[in-house]
Amino acid sequence: FIAAVTRGKRYLMFRWADGGNLREFWQTNRKPQLSVSLVRDVVTQLRGLADAPDKLHGYGGGGGSYRHGDVKPENILRVRTKPVSHAEIDVGILKIADMGLAKHHTVVTEFRPPTSMRYTTYRYEPPEVIPGVSANSGRSRRQDIWSLGCVALELIIWLLYGAEVLNEFNDKWIVGEMGEQSPYFEIEGKGRNKTAKVHPAVDATMDALSRDQECRVGEDTAVKDLLRIVRKKLLVVNLG
Repeated sequence: FIAAVTRGKRYLMFRWADGGNLREFWQTNRKPQLSVSLVRDVVTQLRGLADAPDKLHGYGGGGGSYRHGDVKPENILRVRTKPVSHAEIDVGILKIADMGLAKHHTVVTEFRPPTSMRYTTYRYEPPEVIPGVSANSGRSRRQDIWSLGCVALELIIWLLYGAEVLNEFNDKWIVGEMGEQSPYFEIEGKGRNKTAKVHPAVDATMDALSRDQECRVGEDTAVKDLLRIVRKKLLVVNLG
């Protein structure tokens, strides 16, 4: 950010994001044409997005750490790097903004009382937000990691199939038993027997993506590697 300002409340001043947010970018570029340059730009920006919470989590040199708490496409702003009239899709520079839910923690998660963090965006919440599911009482850095995994998966779907399929994934597939909006996980059991698992539609979608020509077994591609990271490192239920 450019500056920190206090006017009754605390504010962070960022460079103006003339490209809107990531959700708006997907809806504007509804059917991307897959190319080497587009994949490279997407992977580069995802790497940058991953670096941001990594630095936030370790901010202060060991005297505590911060959590963003609400990573989602609407909070990822885009700064254009090409003119609007440019023929190729401009992924731009993606920046995580909106620190309204960010919290500073000075005690490790397992020894912390339940966090006072306000409720985050339901769709991108991690399993540990459900009372009685996690062995830890506080919200750990895994919260931002899980949310970033959700965003990365949506980026892969948009990249390969466009906004229409991505919208269908969000509106019709990631739902509960009554058709209501669901997070990327499901809860099984009750009381002390509660367990969490990745939502079946998310698992099925990652299976389908793995069979795409860009992710076939035996083929080394950036999209395949990205999908592997999402599945093995980010969208992982690990509540010990």
